[in-house]
Amino acid sequence: MSFYTGGKLRKVVAIGDLHGDYYRILRILEEQQILIPGTLVWDPYSDNVDLVFIGDYVDWRGEFLEGISDNDMELAKEKSSPKGSYRVLWLIRFLFATVEKLRRKNRGFASRIFMLMGNHDDMMMESLDIFKILKEDEIEDIINDTSNCYAVAQKYSDDPNSSKIIESVMRFVNWVVQGGKETILSFGGLSEWRKSLEGDMGEFLNSHLKLGVVINNRLYSHSIPDKKEFWIPIANAGKIRCGEKHKLKEAFLWGRKVWGYDYTTGQRTKPFSPSQLNEMLRMMKVKGVVVGHTPVRQVYPQLSYEGLVVNIDVHGVPGSQPYVEIYYSSGE
Repeated sequence: MSFYTGGKLRKVVAIGDLHGDYYRILRILEEQQILIPGTLVWDPYSDNVDLVFIGDYVDWRGEFLEGISDNDMELAKEKSSPKGSYRVLWLIRFLFATVEKLRRKNRGFASRIFMLMGNHDDMMMESLDIFKILKEDEIEDIINDTSNCYAVAQKYSDDPNSSKIIESVMRFVNWVVQGGKETILSFGGLSEWRKSLEGDMGEFLNSHLKLGVVINNRLYSHSIPDKKEFWIPIANAGKIRCGEKHKLKEAFLWGRKVWGYDYTTGQRTKPFSPSQLNEMLRMMKVKGVVVGHTPVRQVYPQLSYEGLVVNIDVHGVPGSQPYVEIYYSSGE
């Protein structure tokens, strides 16, 4: 028999897809005693917390939002009123600054924040390219009525780069209809959204959005790759050849085979077998994975494959909970 003889007790709090639900993130942080209730002040006694955000901070698409009545919800849908995508990003950025300040002032404060990239966040960042193609009034026309994209595409049909223009326009339209319009509104409009993402907010996201992180031998990422070629330790992601980096990112942001879906078609497919999943974990050098991306309509995270895979995408469910794990750490 052996006994643990050293180290510190730490807590992981992993929050799933938010999609603009600002009040949900506040509730969870208060319930987990990370924020002092009724404030945005980090509780100094929560000094050994690993706070993980699994991605998809933006793009409200009509899901249930905490702190909003049924009548207000219907009104919001009718008017496409701005939701909390900007406020979610602002709060996480504020928390990063808070934790950095606390770590500088107190050597015993060892809490950390990990901000992972989601497919919706990636779509938003890539959508900035539309300003290289179209004028702002043309973009506004598309936002207000996505069918205007065909007239815009026709306008540039004789351009030597017409195929690239059309591809960029359709990529932007795809983001707009998946909640991008509400995200732009949450920033205060198209000009404000562009200014923010080309400025300080964009710099923050580019600096902190990661594909994944391993904590206590468990991988946290927005999703997990469908293809075996990308079953690699997340620490090796930066060593991938430049030509493969986009495919690697896509694999970690969009993969759904673990749940029995082909993300490229949306059709059902054969999910990983237990032996395939174990092979994936072995190749990634982790004991399990915690992911979001594919919604589960329940309050608590879903444990699958005998607990080796945890799905924490419980957005849109009233009172939904994060994934919490307590572990011992010998140091950072």
